[in-house]
Amino acid sequence: MLQIRCQKCGWSFTLGQTAINQIVEEIQESNPTHYTVNCPKCRHGIKVQTRRVKRAYRPPTTPE
Repeated sequence: MLQIRCQKCGWSFTLGQTAINQIVEEIQESNPTHYTVNCPKCRHGIKVQTRRVKRAYRPPTTPE
């Protein structure tokens, strides 16, 4: 999970593990330094460092 605060409205929200996994899949190919996440309250674009997203990444577990 990744805690993010919007700079425009001050709303604090959390990205869940599924959202983080999707972001990591998207950024693996292009290797950018930032990823834009929209605030769920005001829809303002928030730049999040990909280094921070990769730190919160947990590989999905496969049921055995």
